[in-house]
Amino acid sequence: MAAYFTVVKQRNPRNPSELIYFPRSASAGEVDMEEVIHKVEMISTVSGADVVAVNRAEADIMARGLLEGKIVRLGDIGDFRLTFQANACKSEEEVTSKSIVKTHIIYTPGYPVRQQLRRLTFKKL
Repeated sequence: MAAYFTVVKQRNPRNPSELIYFPRSASAGEVDMEEVIHKVEMISTVSGADVVAVNRAEADIMARGLLEGKIVRLGDIGDFRLTFQANACKSEEEVTSKSIVKTHIIYTPGYPVRQQLRRLTFKKL
């Protein structure tokens, strides 16, 4: 299997008169929920309705865990945790929840996913 990339041109921040080129990841499409349902049905005894039900419940439980400030560990799938961007303040007393500007979710793949990623190759689009 291969992941795809395109070539991007940009001015060198250290030398603005110079152009530099680097790879940028590119999508080869997507796998939607219908495809996931179909594949799970083909490799297991689980019905499509069961897959949808578990997916919805898992999404709800994951969101609740993240909102409670917990790391959500989904076994072989991996771990999810919140992080955020914030504005700096000049003193500790000035730091409040209003200093937080934007939240992000960090995903750390589980062992089976990491093993697959080690075999990843790349192709230029």
